[in-house]
Amino acid sequence: MNRPVSGRARRRSIVVRVAAVSVAAALGLVPDAAVASGTEPERIVLFAMPAVTWDDIRPARMPALQSVISRGAVAAISVRSAASRTDPVRGYMTLGSGNRAYSDDAEPQAHLAFSADAPFESGTAEHALRRRIGPTGAEAPEPADASSPGLVHLGLPWLDKQAARSNYGTAVGSLGETLRHAGVRRAVVSAADTAVDPRASASRRREAVLGMVDRTGRVEDGTVSGLLRTDPDAPFGVSTDAAAFEAAARTALSRSRVVLLEPGETLRADQFLAYANPDRRQQLVTGALERSDVILSKILPALTPRDRLYIVVPSGPSLAATEHLTPLVAAGAGVRRGWLTSATTRQPGMATLSDVAPTVLDAFGLRAPGSMTGTVISSIRTQRGGRVADLAALDRESVFREHFAAQAVYAFITMLTLLSLLSFVVFLSRSRAWSRLLTPLALAVLAVPPAALVWRAVDADRLGMTGAHLVLWGLVAVLAAAAAAVPGPRWAGGVALLLLSAVMLSVDLAAGSPLQLNGIFGFSPIVAGRFYGIGNLGYAILMASGILGLTGLVELRGLPRAPAIIAVGLAVLVLVDGLPQLGADFGGVLGGVPAVLLTYMLARGHRVRWPVLLAAGAAAVAVASGLALLDLSRPPEVRTHLGRFAARVASGGLPALVTVVRRKAQANLGVLGVSSWTYTIPLTLGVLALMLARPVGVLRDVLPRHPVLRAGLIGAMAAGVGGYAVNDSGIAIPAMVLGHVVPLLVLLAVQTLAPRPAAAAKAA
Repeated sequence: MNRPVSGRARRRSIVVRVAAVSVAAALGLVPDAAVASGTEPERIVLFAMPAVTWDDIRPARMPALQSVISRGAVAAISVRSAASRTDPVRGYMTLGSGNRAYSDDAEPQAHLAFSADAPFESGTAEHALRRRIGPTGAEAPEPADASSPGLVHLGLPWLDKQAARSNYGTAVGSLGETLRHAGVRRAVVSAADTAVDPRASASRRREAVLGMVDRTGRVEDGTVSGLLRTDPDAPFGVSTDAAAFEAAARTALSRSRVVLLEPGETLRADQFLAYANPDRRQQLVTGALERSDVILSKILPALTPRDRLYIVVPSGPSLAATEHLTPLVAAGAGVRRGWLTSATTRQPGMATLSDVAPTVLDAFGLRAPGSMTGTVISSIRTQRGGRVADLAALDRESVFREHFAAQAVYAFITMLTLLSLLSFVVFLSRSRAWSRLLTPLALAVLAVPPAALVWRAVDADRLGMTGAHLVLWGLVAVLAAAAAAVPGPRWAGGVALLLLSAVMLSVDLAAGSPLQLNGIFGFSPIVAGRFYGIGNLGYAILMASGILGLTGLVELRGLPRAPAIIAVGLAVLVLVDGLPQLGADFGGVLGGVPAVLLTYMLARGHRVRWPVLLAAGAAAVAVASGLALLDLSRPPEVRTHLGRFAARVASGGLPALVTVVRRKAQANLGVLGVSSWTYTIPLTLGVLALMLARPVGVLRDVLPRHPVLRAGLIGAMAAGVGGYAVNDSGIAIPAMVLGHVVPLLVLLAVQTLAPRPAAAAKAA
């Protein structure tokens, strides 16, 4: 409970702590809230430093930031927006909407922010905004005083249309709009331009206004110009005038209750790196951080104990090969020293950028609108040191996982494709020599999922890319060799590996999914699709290995049909996958319930007709809805995304449901053209069609001898097809299922072609 979930933290004592957090959440025990009960801060201040990481901060001399960290709470946050790379524009749009946002790269419209009375298009910026928005909502809010015309963002209508393309239901400016309706004044002070007098649009860097803008394109107060000075040693030859920025910030703090401050130093340094030698990065970024810290030191005295400060990094380094987890620090009213967390992640020391907007609203007792998908950030108290080092390690581990998982998955696909191709040779030629060669490869394919879980447990990422591969494939070889030594028919070892995968995944879910977070077939904190429970590939592994393992056990006992007790095992698979306290997988239940029902009926010798399939679909909807409602009945602080999805549909009605369905369909279609899984699916589907639909050669003998396993093979395939239909990982789900089905079929056929002698089986 005192460390973030990272590879370094996953030794035995830390696993216990993570499990304790998960059990506490399941029982409804809520961590210390970031806001004490009944405490409303006087002001919320967001101090933004885009494009840096925890590793960047550690070597810089930043006494002001260190003082905030020492008394506050910290986290590494995912800044993933509705695109695979989050630039500052998407980051600030996400921050201000409380949902993943999208915009085209380097869009000039994102920087059209001005003082309302600034000259623009033969008039003022306010007039230009009215031309864009029209009469609806075009009235400007009352200024704080005559000297504060406020800010306008002329690109909001265009950016709002861009965000709609992502099908996330994102409403740009939702945070500002909710605050405006509640009478909570906002201000933005930004000094990110790349020229003292930015007449050219390319010199404007004013996307920070998107973090506070409302739906009318306005912010009541703030400054976005006149805050720079010439500096020959700084990026682009300019730096922020600390005195001018301090004066503008103090003015904003005197008139507004939510203030976003962006010194601009780190953003300029990141942008300038595109024109500088790569080895200049550390020097440029460190200099920018230290200048930012000087400005922070001038802001801190203006804050009172009733204020709350968030230091947020809305985007990572733009030139990095992989996205990063970025720093988040909170201090002030109601914040206790320790880790930051949220219901989105349910992990100590982790949150997402989408969580910031609901947290700001919650501080003032305001309800987040239905378009926001983030949750309130809270704190977990701790007095231990080394928090920054732990978060830096978590970021490095997450970046490593992105690179390593891509290579490991590609190797797995290659193995599966090779096995599929060789299967044709064996099944058509009845070659015993070839069939014996396929046995080790089939067992190795089945050994990859459990080996990947063990790999995660031993922190192999510390060994570097080469060392991590040696550990993974060494584990695969050991597990495959052990499976080959299992007594009985050759496919008995395959059943043992299948059961091992199902059991290991179930135990991991009960412990809070520590082996799936940053796991090869698990989920990535950087991608932020999921931080707990079971991911889409995990669902495929659990269902395929569980269904095939259970039906394989029945076959090993020599039973012609499955006993009724197998229904219990199949039901447990669905519960492990779907319960909020375990897998919390809504789509998995929709895909899994028909699969297990189909498996059970076929394994019991029943014929399955269309009315039965329709009834199975209705049962899936009923079970999934029941689990979502169960989660919805729990306190908001401990709900999983099951309950939040139910709440969103309840508040948004059919349009909210349609938005989710449209986004998942778009993701499924999109992954067809970019995923490496695509290349193996036609081959493996062809093999499977040959094996199950029109068996030839040895397959005519294999399938009739194993009716229960044949039912399991069909059920596993149904789980893959159902998972593809209702989840957003697309072709990867049936591909992973095929990674279990094809090897088992191969082992069944090999046993028929080259039976293991009874003496050899006894010796083994």
